[in-house]
Amino acid sequence: MSTKHSTPDKGTTAAAEQFRPINPPHPMTEAKLAECEQPDRNLFETADADERVVFAVAHRHGVAQNLVEERERAAQAVLYLTRDGEQVVERWVDSAEGSLARADRAMIVPADALNAADDHAKRFAPVIRRHPEV
Repeated sequence: MSTKHSTPDKGTTAAAEQFRPINPPHPMTEAKLAECEQPDRNLFETADADERVVFAVAHRHGVAQNLVEERERAAQAVLYLTRDGEQVVERWVDSAEGSLARADRAMIVPADALNAADDHAKRFAPVIRRHPEV
């Protein structure tokens, strides 16, 4: 999971922000997925041709730092993979340690926001099978 992200907090742009992990990444369990925000529609039917559906597979607790405003906040970096496990995106959500209530279990992202999944990210791919949406 990366330590920098240009679109933290579900896609809102904030300049000069970094994520500093405190804990190692943990895979999503069925209980953790149930805690996340559930999709309110069939994402595959809703996604446009230039968008992809991604699924939460891992998270790590840390601190989101706004270097311009010199402030910090507790956050979770959530790793999302496409259904085939080949592409990845990370999103930050404000969150106390252990809480995933503000994280989306699955979501639609622009295709150009995705990166190729490296070996580290691919090790979380089996978690995708825990998603009812798949």
